Amino acid sequence: MFEDFRSDPKANPLKTPSGKIEIWSRFIADSPHEDVHPHPRWVEPREWLGSAEVAQLHMVSPQPSSRLHGQLDGVGVSKRSKIKGREPVRINPEDAAERGIGDGDEVRIWNERGECLATASLSENVMAGVIALATGAWYNPEGRSGKGSRDLHGNPNVLTSNVPTSTLSHAPAQHSALVFVEKIARSAYPDIHQKLPKGIAREGPET
Repeated sequence: MFEDFRSDPKANPLKTPSGKIEIWSRFIADSPHEDVHPHPRWVEPREWLGSAEVAQLHMVSPQPSSRLHGQLDGVGVSKRSKIKGREPVRINPEDAAERGIGDGDEVRIWNERGECLATASLSENVMAGVIALATGAWYNPEGRSGKGSRDLHGNPNVLTSNVPTSTLSHAPAQHSALVFVEKIARSAYPDIHQKLPKGIAREGPET
């Protein structure tokens, strides 16, 4: 990599303001974005385990292996990946035991922004203090959609913040949300009845 630059940096400058490898940015230093720093540095996240309240867990939302984002979530391999009709949430057995949660139990996940239901899947592959709820489960609100409406399917979007990563990038700030998790009785909430768009069969040949 960068063989030409390494052999003759003056004749083959990089596409940076100085033509060199830069670890400090004049552009960012001179910009009005006070929340962005011109060189790499530790910045405490808005929400993380270091600032967690008692009993809170750090939620990450990885891409699932059963679909691409939310595409075809209601059919085929993605539908079969559900547990009891809801998106599985991976929980470390230590955290599950503290909350009386067993493998396959339905759980309520919530914070001040919203709440959703999911099904617990105990896994040592998730570190203690963290849960993994994949992105892409189709939003299925209980009753009327909107603020305060509970999602019945396991959509993590109801739990994440809409604050961007910075005023410069405005990228979505995922993987940094604190939540509470508790076991629920199945009779306490309505069963899930996921609605499919018109023209999509609920069951059909696999592709």
